[in-house]
Parts: sequence; structure tokens; C-alpha cells
Amino acid sequence: MDWQQKLDAEANVDGGIIEHSYDRGQSWSNVLDDPIYRPAVVGNYTIGLLSNNQMGFTGQLDWSYVAFCWGTFYGVQPMKISDIWIKYTFFSESNDTQQDCWVLGNFYFVPSILGSTMDQELDSENLLIFPKPTKNELSIS
Repeated sequence: MDWQQKLDAEANVDGGIIEHSYDRGQSWSNVLDDPIYRPAVVGNYTIGLLSNNQMGFTGQLDWSYVAFCWGTFYGVQPMKISDIWIKYTFFSESNDTQQDCWVLGNFYFVPSILGSTMDQELDSENLLIFPKPTKNELSIS
């Protein structure tokens, strides 16, 4: 998945946290801390340990491209995942520095398998993104 983001946060204090769920929202974990299925991250960004002890996007950055590509880089066979739920949260501690902004847009999701030795195809014609327009929550099936 990829998107554009703009960030104005106090570096290594405030920032944007991205969490994922493989069990339809019953449990959530920080994408950047997943020891097995952590995605490769590309683009222009700064990641740091925020004051809530979570890894997140932090600092100041004008509109930039960021992308995640899920996989395994540790030699473990990937599990079969039917759904990946994503949650974006902006964290800000209580000091007001007038730097509390994380703007996200232009999301693009590509359901595909890269570098797999297995014969699998994903039917992107059956990819559903809803509701349109959205506010606060976006579902991808």
C-alpha cells in the first residue's frame, strides 16, 4: 500500500502510528514492530521512538510518498492472511508546541504477491474499498 503524507510533529515525541490486525480487529500491533511480517518501508519519511514508547512517523516533512510492502524477510513462510486491517493514529503528548498535524491522502492498495515461488493469483477485480466517500474509517475487502 502507498500514500502521500505531510507531517508536523515534535521529533521523537509526537507522530503517526500505523497498526495492523490480521484477526479483523480483535488484536492490533504496530506495523513497525512486527518481528516477522514487518513490511518494507520506502519513500521519504522519518521514523522514531515516540514519547509513548511506540515507533512512528515523526518530525517535520512536506508532502511525501511512503509505501509498505508486506512480506517476510526472516526466512519464515508467510501465513495466509485473508484480511489486513490498518489503523492510523496520531499521538501527541500534552505539551502544546503548535506541531500537531499528520495529513494522509492518495491511498493506493495493490493486492499482489511479489517474489513468491507459489502459484497464487489475486483477483483485483473483486477488491472492494468502502464507504466512498469515507470519514474516520475505510474498509478494504
